[in-house]
Amino acid sequence: MLWIRNLPSHKPSTSPPLHCEDLTVNALLNPSLNSWNISVIQNLFDATDVTAILSIPLFVRSRTDSRIWKSTVDGAYTVKTTYRLCSDLLLDVAPVRNNFSWNSIWQMQVPPRVCSFIWRLAHQCLPTRVNLISCGIPCADSCVCCDLLAETYMHLFFVCSKAVNCWEQIGI
Repeated sequence: MLWIRNLPSHKPSTSPPLHCEDLTVNALLNPSLNSWNISVIQNLFDATDVTAILSIPLFVRSRTDSRIWKSTVDGAYTVKTTYRLCSDLLLDVAPVRNNFSWNSIWQMQVPPRVCSFIWRLAHQCLPTRVNLISCGIPCADSCVCCDLLAETYMHLFFVCSKAVNCWEQIGI
């Protein structure tokens, strides 16, 4: 469907003829792409639509269209750039900004699996029973150690009697 900015509804008032429901703007251009194909437009649309369409300026193109990812300097799309963009957007709308540098986790002098565990704990994405249930995995939500409360990351590492006992034994 065409989008015409000069019309109140932004759509042509003329119904598309049979077999032309998927008409694109390219079909309304001369092959040189420098002008409108006036005869095609006049055959397909009423006078109001024709006037509105022909008033849309066309620009001379020096090269063919291509997809460009505006979030990078070179225009190339990568998952990494998307992740950074999403992270930045989430930080912008976060109610409280945390000045903690997540990179410091990865720079700790501990095995990589410990860094990964700390990062997952901080981001609440450990496979606790509550998280498993939220992902559609059927299981009981009670703590596997004490069976008293729901097994969340907070309960599992800080509230559960076995966790408290562990922290006490190491002097924390």
